[in-house]
Amino acid sequence: MSNTDPGTRGLPRRPAPGWVAPVFALLGAATIPWTIYLSVTLPQRMDTGYYRTAWVGFDVMLVLGLLTTAYTAWRGQQRVGLVAMATATLLVVDAWFDLTLSSRAEMLSAVLSAALVELPLAVVCGWIALHVDRLVARRLHRLARRAARLQAETVALKLDEPGRRGMSRLQYLLREQAHLRRDRGQAAAVKDFPPDSRSSRGRGADPRP
Repeated sequence: MSNTDPGTRGLPRRPAPGWVAPVFALLGAATIPWTIYLSVTLPQRMDTGYYRTAWVGFDVMLVLGLLTTAYTAWRGQQRVGLVAMATATLLVVDAWFDLTLSSRAEMLSAVLSAALVELPLAVVCGWIALHVDRLVARRLHRLARRAARLQAETVALKLDEPGRRGMSRLQYLLREQAHLRRDRGQAAAVKDFPPDSRSSRGRGADPRP
């Protein structure tokens, strides 16, 4: 959708405010050294007392994401794209931690779960998000073109208003002129009408020779 298209006038040029790109670029750049630091300092193994809580809490969030995606899709809400993208992220993270935290005995089930369930579902959720984004973009483009067309028609009507008033005035004058000619013609016919022959002889005149 080009910015020079008249149908896009009045729409924002960017989908996000101008500060988003530099701020998030700085955040991403700042995360790189932190990731390198963790890769060097974190231990290879760690025993934690909240391992079950961490996984159960994560799975609860994943269930909520799947159910919310289903609900927003059933209701036909446009936010289904955002929910589906969040759910796709959770599915990818789930597959990642399943593969990296599983033991050798659990690795086969983790690979099958990631390849057959989690990653395909993540792809489907990503497709839903892209489909909603394209649908919204097409609707906005169509509405913008319709608004531009209505605006052009309104301007044309405003510019043509003096001409239409002038034509109405001319038609009124022509009708008045026709009425005036008709009245004059009737008056001339009455004036040229021959007088009564009896009045020219007088009332007391004898009709005999």
